[in-house]
Formats: sequence, C-alpha cells, structure tokens
Amino acid sequence: MKGLAKSNIGYKGIGADGRPVTWMYGWNPGGFGCSNLEDCPGCWSHSMCHRSACPDCAAFKVHMHPERLGQPAATKKPGIVLCNFVNDWLDTKRSFFDSETIVGCMVPPHIYVTLTKQAIRLSHLVGEMPCLRDDFSGLTIRNQADADAKLTTFLGIQGNLWLSLEPLWGPVDFGDTWWETSDACGHGNVRGIIIGHDNRRGAPGTDTLNHVRSVVKQCQAAGIPVYVKQLWLPRGKAKGGLSKDVKDFPSDLQLRNLPWSSPK
Repeated sequence: MKGLAKSNIGYKGIGADGRPVTWMYGWNPGGFGCSNLEDCPGCWSHSMCHRSACPDCAAFKVHMHPERLGQPAATKKPGIVLCNFVNDWLDTKRSFFDSETIVGCMVPPHIYVTLTKQAIRLSHLVGEMPCLRDDFSGLTIRNQADADAKLTTFLGIQGNLWLSLEPLWGPVDFGDTWWETSDACGHGNVRGIIIGHDNRRGAPGTDTLNHVRSVVKQCQAAGIPVYVKQLWLPRGKAKGGLSKDVKDFPSDLQLRNLPWSSPK
C-alpha cells in the first residue's frame, strides 16, 4: 500500500499556533466526480479529470477508490490531510455508507480537513460520528444566497469549522451574531476562512476586490483568521491578472493565516 502524496493545493501560510505550514497531504478515496456539475461552471476539478486513467474519474462520475482507503494508515509522518478536495465527499449521490467508510480510515497521527457544499449531510454525519469533531469540517460559501441557505445549519455543528469562500461570486454579509462562539454547544466554532476569486476571467465577483475586503474586515473584527488565496488584479498595473502570489496583493489583503496547524 502506497502512502499519501503531497497536495498541490497551495495552502501555505501561518498555522493557528503561529508556526509556518509549508506542505499538506492530499487524499482522494472518492476520486474525481460530482453529480451537480451544472452548479459549478468552470469547475477546476472537472477540467483535470480527463488526465486520470480511471474511466469513472474521466467521466466525472461519483464513485469510490477503495484501494486508497488505507493510505493514511500507511503514512507514518504526521501531517495535515486534505480529504477529497477533487470531489464533494458528501455529494448527494454518494451513500452515507461510503462517507462513513472514509471517516473510519481517518486514523492518527494526521489532522484531517474536509470540505463540502452539503451542510445538512455534514450535520447528520458529524452527529453520528463524533470523531470528526477533532478534525476540520469545511463548507463552501460563494455568495449571500449560499450563506443564507446553509450557515445556520453549519454553525450548529460541533467541532472545528472552517469556511471556503472560493470562488467568491459576490458580497457576503455574515451579520452581527453568527461569530458568537460557545464551545459548550458547538455553535459558531469557525476557526478560519479561506477566500479567493474564481479562476475564470470575467467570472462573477472578479471585477472588484470590494467583496474580498468586506469579508476580510468582518473576519478581523471577529478575530477570525483569514487566508487570501488568489485574486484578479486590475489590468494595466504590474502583474495584473490572476495572481496567487501574496506579494502581488494590496497590502491589506496580504493575509495567509490558516485555520489549522501542522502536527508537532
């Protein structure tokens, strides 16, 4: 059994404990595949799936790769594991049995990070499998409609929560009360936010930095760590276009603070 490989996703920055995070593992037992592709025009994962030798991955079909389930146990060096970032591990076409099987393979000594658009399914799964509360459960929010529809359910989940506002398609106002935390009941345990523009030139929200700045200010007011991943910078200026280099960003958006920390 081969172990985990390093992830190509560029989450490098300062961890919650103040130490640098320079690398992470990637683990994709769900392979490529999604049943809701029409909801995500320009999906970066779909643009890569044709490279796979697996026919189901190449067809972007929801499926499993059971031969990958043992990879975390076969990897001895502790690390942060980004789980199923090339698919939605709680896709509505994926059975809870498969999702529970994935959770059962999240063995020490690693720290596991998940991400989904399915707040209700995540709530049900964490309720049934409390071990997830020690890791980091993430939700994708792209605009105000997503926030209004999903945040109430998401913030009722116990454990370490984080938000991905990538791609950010429009303004998001979190309001005055959702930041309030109560570790006893688990509401509002948001450990950090990762934010970034859509990869596509001209996609919603990419014509301005105002939406990003608004979210950053809301996070800073609440003491929530922020990681700005990528931005479309104005044309005509040095290094205009899509940039992932934090040195290119305006000074107030040069933020690379992650929700989690590397295992010691």
